[in-house]
Amino acid sequence: MAAAIVSGATYLTISNLNTPVAQVAYAYTSAANPVDPATAPNSYVVNIPDANLKKALNTVLTQLDRLANPAAPARADDATITAGDLKRPVNMYGTLGLDGKNITNLEGAQFLVNAGHISLASNQITNVAPLADLTKLKVLTLNRNQISDVTPIAQISSLETLSLELNQTLTSIAPLATAPKLKELNITSTKVGDLTPLASIRTLERLYMRNLLVSPAKISLAPLASHPKLTLIDANANRLTGSEFAVLKNAPALQTLMTTENNVLNLRDFLNSGFARLRGSSTFSDQIHSINTGNNPLIANPVRGINGEVIPVTETATVKNADADGTLNPNGAYIKLVDTYDNGTVNVAWTKNFTYRNVTNRPFSGVLRISYTLPARD
Repeated sequence: MAAAIVSGATYLTISNLNTPVAQVAYAYTSAANPVDPATAPNSYVVNIPDANLKKALNTVLTQLDRLANPAAPARADDATITAGDLKRPVNMYGTLGLDGKNITNLEGAQFLVNAGHISLASNQITNVAPLADLTKLKVLTLNRNQISDVTPIAQISSLETLSLELNQTLTSIAPLATAPKLKELNITSTKVGDLTPLASIRTLERLYMRNLLVSPAKISLAPLASHPKLTLIDANANRLTGSEFAVLKNAPALQTLMTTENNVLNLRDFLNSGFARLRGSSTFSDQIHSINTGNNPLIANPVRGINGEVIPVTETATVKNADADGTLNPNGAYIKLVDTYDNGTVNVAWTKNFTYRNVTNRPFSGVLRISYTLPARD
């Protein structure tokens, strides 16, 4: 038996050398509540130090009272809460959720032993240890908090959906490598920089990883390349190129790949005879690419379609398609700046629909941000 201390609390991991890590059991206790929630009598008075959590739980209990009896009185914000009371909530989201309550301390939440869905978004939570032993919990939403360590919740035996979006203190999901049943994970707008642990979550089906805050580095998708069950990857807004997405071309289950607001310029090199199961729900729009043309008003157009063809840009008064010699041509392979002077930046758009296998008539679009340093106007 081993004990781990997390911010003044203890959760016991009961294991031996022959027990797989994914089967480790947790029993969270603390000085504030030194009893095992699973065996606490209904009359046990739960110590809830965070007044905002206590108020929010009393509000939930009032709503449950009124579902049974619409005339039931409202519970006081600081009314005593027992272990029996906290066995009642099951689906704690929406009007029964704990979102936006200014909660900082989850002590006492370990007695929500029958909860299957808990939403705790938009609080100031840093320590999730009290949730470690909620063995009926399937859906947990922790968006917009200050969580940096997911170790305590990584082995919740029933957890299938975990959302950590906008926890900008989160840099590692390594503890989730042994999550036994996790099917959906949202790490959008976190600082997670390594997806390697996800290769070990063989149950994972859906991954949301938009706008990972790892600049100037970029995330590598290689750990997901052979994942057996991953059907959806939302990788919007990660500055990835087509070749960086191409590592997924043989992913055996991938059906939806969302690549909006990345740096994809060449569809042929991206799809590259792979992605056999990809569907029309995939996205390829609103790409962003920067070019510095210096003092040359004529540059090669880098945008290529599904067959490797040049995709002309949308012409404006100062941006034209052209041939290599500068002759204007609506279908030319170059971009020419005309009547443009001094220093500046111009945004040049392109768009073209394409079909590839089961992806039918989808838009491939984006913007080239062209910086220039041209002679001054006479």
